Amino acid sequence: MRGLRLVLLLALGALAVAVAGCGGTGRDPSAGRHLGLPPLGTMDVGPYPLTDQYYRYRDMLDHRYLAAPTNGSYDGCYDTLGLVTYSLIGGKTLQGTLTAHGLKQHFAYQIKLEGQPTEPYPWTTSPNSAENWSNKQIGSVGRWWCNDCGWNVTDSELRKHRGHWILGYLLFDFLMTDISGSATQPLYLDSSFHVVWRTDQRPPNRTLDGKPRPHSVTYGSGVYESPSPFPDQTIYVYAEGESQRPRPGRVTLPAGSYRCRLLLTEESFHNVPPDLPYTWGQTYYPDGGFWAHALSDEAFAFTISGGPPHGKG
Repeated sequence: MRGLRLVLLLALGALAVAVAGCGGTGRDPSAGRHLGLPPLGTMDVGPYPLTDQYYRYRDMLDHRYLAAPTNGSYDGCYDTLGLVTYSLIGGKTLQGTLTAHGLKQHFAYQIKLEGQPTEPYPWTTSPNSAENWSNKQIGSVGRWWCNDCGWNVTDSELRKHRGHWILGYLLFDFLMTDISGSATQPLYLDSSFHVVWRTDQRPPNRTLDGKPRPHSVTYGSGVYESPSPFPDQTIYVYAEGESQRPRPGRVTLPAGSYRCRLLLTEESFHNVPPDLPYTWGQTYYPDGGFWAHALSDEAFAFTISGGPPHGKG
């Protein structure tokens, strides 16, 4: 089975997988079946064009990895073998625990839902298909992305994009890996976020943004380019609340059966290549990344209870 693997398990569930960092190898994908877990899904390298994205090869504090490419190109880091499994708790929202092994070290990843519409906006031919209905619900509490334009679209701008392929997406959480590239993050979809920041970059708004989370950064030889250890330290990272959406903790998805994409996106911390027309950056590195896609489940499905089902088709 191809791809670096993630594990999304029931709350309090755990499945140990030994994957040794970027380029490591994992165990047989069937290794967890004896645990009696519910049917398991997978995350893998998606069909998105890997060569058209800028990948990040620095950790959350901009320390550069050993032997990383200098131009932000895809180097196959997410192609290693491993175990991809996830399982979910049903109910009023999407919830569970995300457990990752073998990702980039001391790295942050956005956790998203992304729609997969079957026709251009305004999705009038098959509006109640699972894909088109799900795309509309996700974008309505998250954000809109125009594939034809290559940029975000606001609610008020949607009408100007008739005939364009518009994807709804929702950044609802993030995870931070340790020195081995592992992380465990409980999930409960109740927030809509814009992007992830360190508190030293941008002070959080206690009302509009998510609560800062501490992360301990430690030095590891054989991981970083610098021959001298940098001092261990604790940083704080938070997600910025999405404007024009409910405050963190108050977001809900309509009841129904969803079919979409579960996506991990690299968080670039606004360190972007200097040749891009981008003015919000804090610092610029050729290998600083540009929110590149990492791993996904292209056939993600879940059900939100609390009302009549939608999106059957």
